[in-house]
Parts: sequence; structure tokens; C-alpha cells
Amino acid sequence: MAPVEKFVNSVRLRMNRQRALKAFLWSAIAGAGILLAVALIYILNGYAVPRICYALAAGSSLTAAIVAAIIRRPSTEEAAACADEAFHLRDSIVSHRRFQAEHKAGGFFDLQANTTAETVAALNPAALKFAWPRKLATGAGLLALAAGLTAFKSTDQSILDRLAREEMTGDRMDEVKKEFEELIKELEKSADEEELKELNANDLKKYVEELKSTKDIAEAMKQLAELERKMDKAAKALEQKKEAQLMKKAGEELEKEEDPQARELAKKLKNEQFKEAAKDLAKMLPQEEEGKKTSEKRKEAAKLKAAAKRMASAARAQKNNQAKNSQNGRENEQNGQQAQVSQAPQEQELSEELEQLEMEADEYDQQMEEAEAAEKAGKLDPSKLDKLKASKNKLGERLNKLGQKLGKMGMKRDAKMKLLGMCKKAGQCQGFMQGLAMSPFAAPGGKEAGVGSIESRREGSEELTDNGNTSQLKGQKGSGPSLTKVEAADDGTGVSSRRGEAKERTFKKQFESFVQREDVPEDVKDGVKNYFNALHAAEPAAEKK
Repeated sequence: MAPVEKFVNSVRLRMNRQRALKAFLWSAIAGAGILLAVALIYILNGYAVPRICYALAAGSSLTAAIVAAIIRRPSTEEAAACADEAFHLRDSIVSHRRFQAEHKAGGFFDLQANTTAETVAALNPAALKFAWPRKLATGAGLLALAAGLTAFKSTDQSILDRLAREEMTGDRMDEVKKEFEELIKELEKSADEEELKELNANDLKKYVEELKSTKDIAEAMKQLAELERKMDKAAKALEQKKEAQLMKKAGEELEKEEDPQARELAKKLKNEQFKEAAKDLAKMLPQEEEGKKTSEKRKEAAKLKAAAKRMASAARAQKNNQAKNSQNGRENEQNGQQAQVSQAPQEQELSEELEQLEMEADEYDQQMEEAEAAEKAGKLDPSKLDKLKASKNKLGERLNKLGQKLGKMGMKRDAKMKLLGMCKKAGQCQGFMQGLAMSPFAAPGGKEAGVGSIESRREGSEELTDNGNTSQLKGQKGSGPSLTKVEAADDGTGVSSRRGEAKERTFKKQFESFVQREDVPEDVKDGVKNYFNALHAAEPAAEKK
């Protein structure tokens, strides 16, 4: 390589380093400035600056510096012009390079080339001085320092608490949703098809699926309140208050019976144990057994008849009460008040069933009476037996139908209780979301209450430890005088440690204060005094007589 080209390349390398340094400083200023602005936004909002911001700022600044250094690399022409200016060569290098590019030689051109080569050979490229960008470096250093100091700012405790609450809210919301899904799955496994139909399991699944994961406590409370409202609405749809009231009155009437079976049925009706009551009701039908006398069947029919009459009378009484209330409602409506009481279709149907049961039980009992009388007379007609059998079958169907209604009522009641239980859990979950209560799905834990003790207070509580508080009995058992003689109270040698002391009791002063009170008016005192003086003056005259 020619000396002139070698010298120009050396100058170009130094210029390239200078420009790369400036590009790095400018990139550092830009990166630190942007980082500082972002950090201030985080800090003013109370957050710690994410560490990834510093990594991104450093990486971006370095990449920008490299790209800028590559783009701003000086060309050979720029280096030649810079060398001519720096070493005062009066465009010798630039002219030499142009002559070479134009392939000019001989005479003046050779002389100029040799002169430029000799001049450049005596020069040192390291003597080329560039001004250090102090202001630029100072600005970059200060910005980098300021941006670096922001890394020591931590997030405010209030924000940490809020973030912790938000995370807890999200976790608890997910937990609640999962627990409700598991609860519905358990209901599907334990409930039969009819009960699932009453529960509307698909709707329950839909309600739970609508619960969305959120970190906002207000939104979580709103969703749980909506879930509670929907489940409460589903439970109210299974309300059968009037039917239950009717059967409760029927149970109260049945309690008046002496038959234990009827009283047991009454107990279950009052406690709304409708499924068990349906089983007991089916047992009241007289059973066909070998060797069973007609008189015994007649007694069972009489018991069923009496129970049916009791239940039917309760149905009629409730119907009359409702008719009376309805009449009062119409009167109030005429007076400008709106009031209306009517019997629900289900309740009306149940009342009719009880009345039909009374009629059929009465008919069956009458036929049993006729059959018993004919059997005693020895004139039992087979047609009457067929009629009796048909009546019994009809009565059995009525009991079966009534039992099905009771079973359905029991099923509705169980479904309602399950829905109310889920509704209660939804309400308890609202307290759980706020941290005011434990999870309603948490399994009960802990141990039974034990006996606690404190080490500093254990002296005297150990039975096998001699702590000096006990006394030792000496002597032989059975040899004391108390076993052979009786001592009078005044023969003893003991001295009482209690001494009598004269103490002034406070109640005495209190009593005196009540007596000596001066709260009686003077005119009253004078009147009383004059009254007693008049009595004393009249006593001597009475004695003289």
C-alpha cells in the first residue's frame, strides 16, 4: 500500500473512533433520558421501576450506538480532506488522490506525488488531535447516574398491599368458582333424575360458569351477589308454603288420634319430613295376610278412616279460612285497599286428594262393616267381596297418589334446602372475598379443647411433686383417741386465731342519715306537733271521768 493511502487510512481510523464515541454518548443520553422519563412515571405513581427497563435501555442504547457508528463512518475522501486541514498540507493529499484517480503521470504530477509521499512519511497520524466531547460525556454521565438511582426506589407499601389484595381476590375468586363447580358435580351424583330436574342443574352450571376471574374486589362482590340472587330466586321457585302449611295442620289434627301409627305420621308431617310420611301413609292400608280376621281388617280400616277424616277436616278448615280471607280482601278492595287471597292450584289439588281419601276410606270402612256382619251371619256374598276388593284397590291407588305428592313435596323441600345452602355459601363467599371470614368450603379442622398450663404457675399442680405445701401425717393408723371416745367442745386445747373486733358498721350511719333528714316542710312539722299536743291535753280529762 502506498504511503499516502496508508496515512489516509490511519487518519480515517482515528476519525471513525471519534465518531463512534460521539455516537455512543448521544445514544447513552437518549437511552438514559428515556429511561429516566419512564422511571419517573413509575415512581410518581408509587411503583418500583421494573428491572427489565434498565436492560432494555442499555441494550437499545448500545444497539443504537453501533448502528450510528456504522452509518456515520467517514469516507476516504473525508479522511484526506481532514488530514490536509489538520497538518496544513494545502490539499496535497486530496490532489494526489485525484491525480491518481484520473491516472495522470509525468512531470509535475510525478513531482507532486513524490513530494506528498515524502511529506506524509514524516507525519504521525497519532498527532491528529480531536476535542474530547466533555459536555456530551458529562450530560450522558449525569443522566445515566440519575436513571441508575431510580433503581433503588421500591414500591410503596400501600401499592404492595393493594397488589396483594388484588392477587388474593383473583385467587379466591378462582377458588370459589372451582368449589361451586365441585359442589354442583356432587349434587349431580347424589341427586336422582327428578331432583335434578327440580334443581335445574344446567342453570346452576350456567350461573357458576358466568363467574369471571377478576382482581377487582367490587366486581367480585357484584358477581357473587348476583349468583346469590339467582340461587335465591331458584329456591323461591320451589316454595310450597301453603302445601306445607296444609300438611302441618293435617299433622296437628292427626296428633289427636290415639293410634301410634297416626301419631307418628303426624310428627313427620309437622316436621315436613314428607318422604318418610309418604312411606308411613302407604303402611296404613290394611294388608292381606293369611289367617287375618275380618275384624282385625275392620279395625285397621277404622284407623285409616279416622286418620283420613282428621286430614280432610284440616283441608276444609284451611279452605274456609282462605275463603274468609278472600272475602275480607274483596271488602278491603272495595274500600280502596288491594288485597287478594286465593288457593294455589297445587294446594287445591292436595286438599281435594285429602277429601277424596276421606270419602274412599269411609266407603271402604262401610263395606268392611257389611262384610264383617255378613261373615258373622254366614251369608257372605262373593259379589260383595269383589266390590270390597275393588274399593280397597281404589283406596290403595288414592294412598299411592297422595304418597307420590308427599314424596314430590319432600323432593322439592330437599332441593330447596340444597339451593338455600348454596345461596348461603354464596353469601358467605362475599365475606371470604373481603377477608372477613373463612372459606365456606373449608373442611373443619383443629383438635378438641385441651388443658393448658403455664410453666411459671405449675407449682402445686403436680401430684407427685413435693413443693412444701403438703403436711405429713405421723402415727399409727387406728390408734388415735377419736376412735375410742368423744370429746366435748369445751375440752379441746385448740385456740381460735380469730379475734373479735368492735367495728362500726356503715349501715348504721346510713339509717341515721335517713332518720335525721331535714326534708319535711315546717308547716307539716307544726301541724303534726299541734296534733299530738292536743291528744296529750285531752288524756287527763278522760282519766278524771
